[in-house]
Amino acid sequence: MTTKTPEWGEVLGHLNGYFSAVAVLAAMQLDLFTPLRHGPRTCDELANDLAVDPRRLRMLVTTLASTGLVTLSHNSVTNSPVAAEFLVKGQLKYMGGSHELYSDLFAAVLTTTQSIRAGAPLSEHDLESLPDSQLRAGLRGLNAGATAQGRMLARDQKFERFETILDVGGGGAGFAMGACEVCPNLSAKVIELPRVAEIAQEFVEAAGLASRIKAISHDIAAAPLPQAYPAAVLRNFLQVLSPEHAKNVLENVGRSLQPGGEVFVIGQMLDDDLTGPPGALAINLVFLNIYRDGEAYPEASYRAWLASANFVNIQRRQLTGSILSLMTAQRAK
Repeated sequence: MTTKTPEWGEVLGHLNGYFSAVAVLAAMQLDLFTPLRHGPRTCDELANDLAVDPRRLRMLVTTLASTGLVTLSHNSVTNSPVAAEFLVKGQLKYMGGSHELYSDLFAAVLTTTQSIRAGAPLSEHDLESLPDSQLRAGLRGLNAGATAQGRMLARDQKFERFETILDVGGGGAGFAMGACEVCPNLSAKVIELPRVAEIAQEFVEAAGLASRIKAISHDIAAAPLPQAYPAAVLRNFLQVLSPEHAKNVLENVGRSLQPGGEVFVIGQMLDDDLTGPPGALAINLVFLNIYRDGEAYPEASYRAWLASANFVNIQRRQLTGSILSLMTAQRAK
């Protein structure tokens, strides 16, 4: 049996992947994809559209073309179908605004070595102490993907059957706004920290949805809501908490639901053998740098927390085209 000789290029392959990600982020920050919505542009025309240096833009475009998000042929740049659907401003599924979030995350993961050595997050995100400009930028960045996902999940799970939903840890209210956009009779209550709730309500008002979405401050880990809801969504929330905290949250969410009420838990969940999904494994680099507690927990942990909170019919599936999983359950009647 012949043993393959190790090659140093395998190591470089892992390191060089970083540069493709930076190219995509830079293109999102420049809003490079939007001027291509009507068809191909030369690099010079695109540079003029964006008011940037043509030579440096061409250097970025050649790297970007290697990702497949654009094609470059005879100096003509064209959006791929994926870029046309998700990265052109004004499209229903637009997520280009998430560049603010990814800029923050990319900077955070570069402190991984220091965080491990210190035994503490070197780029900690304490939402109550972040400068206002940084907090707003982070919430705007989160809203880009959350709104698109709110639209998709509301359709997929037929949220029109609910009069109202509880959005626990809803950040800038992006998910609630997306769900309410596609379900005209749906309303939502977003539960957040005081400063976050205040900013979320501003975003809701700017979107013209203040009559249907209310963002309030409430510590769901300490007590349930006084009103019982038919459904609750927890998107990217439990994964930033300690196991004990996550268990307390789900218990109080259960007490805030009507008997038979449904819960939708969305997040980066690991398979129980801890070998995947790849995106959930990678996100742990972010968590160890920005949160004192929390990680991409395995499926078994979520199931145990839900069962302890009196939820039944627990099911998990990977969301199509996403690193996120969806776990659904019902409060026992």
